[in-house]
Amino acid sequence: MLEYHPEASSQLAMGATFGLEPPTEVVDVDIATHIEIYDDGPERSLLVVESADRPGLLVDLVKIIADINITVQSGEFDTEGLLAKAKFHVSYRGKPLIKALQQVNSSCMQLSIGCRIRLPWNRDMYRSPIFDLVKRGKYK
Repeated sequence: MLEYHPEASSQLAMGATFGLEPPTEVVDVDIATHIEIYDDGPERSLLVVESADRPGLLVDLVKIIADINITVQSGEFDTEGLLAKAKFHVSYRGKPLIKALQQVNSSCMQLSIGCRIRLPWNRDMYRSPIFDLVKRGKYK
């Protein structure tokens, strides 16, 4: 296909399968990280993360979730070309994530994945013991 349509190389890189060997050319695609947290019933929340795929991304996400004492009840991880999509059903002490904890969780993930964000000031968030991980510089 590239012989007849060389302009399609970037689109193919986003979704093509490469077999056993990874591609040798680096595709310069800027994929923004999106983190959403939804209520998913009375006892859990749904954490959805979309980011550029890279080696170790799933391990990093699970480590962040474990570091802030969030329980993962189930999860699903998928990649579409260079885009990684993760969905986790999570809870904190058997209850869905409160708004302050949602902000801390999102902030830790954004900082760990490498995106720079500004934390909005929220008094409840700073009272949470989980915020200490961010405050102590664990996620730079």
